[in-house]
Amino acid sequence: MTFTGSDEDLARLPDTCFGITATDEVGYAIGQSLVLEIGGDPFRVPEHARTQYHAALAHASNHLVTLVLDAVDTLRASLRGEELLGQELVGDAPGGLPERVVGPLARAALENALQRGQAALTGPVARGDAAAVG
Repeated sequence: MTFTGSDEDLARLPDTCFGITATDEVGYAIGQSLVLEIGGDPFRVPEHARTQYHAALAHASNHLVTLVLDAVDTLRASLRGEELLGQELVGDAPGGLPERVVGPLARAALENALQRGQAALTGPVARGDAAAVG
């Protein structure tokens, strides 16, 4: 098997949880061994839950990308062409100011959500201020 990811991708593997499905205990043991070999944390996904498990992961990853990029695009549109603090013009290239503004906020919000659940909500949403949200 050949790994085609980046060094950054490889660095993410240790301590990552990997769901394993198998038709029998031998298959599960092999999968578990492979995950442990790369430093991962294996867990069993029952066959009846496999589709829902996959849907949950696809939902988390793809919708997170969509949500973050929508926020970046909105920020980019509001700042387009502006030179901020004598630095760069806000343009369309990825990795610019909008990504640098949204990135730390999105990372912190994700970590808070994973650690605190609904208590991670802030601002008018947390206060129930429907008028401000509207």
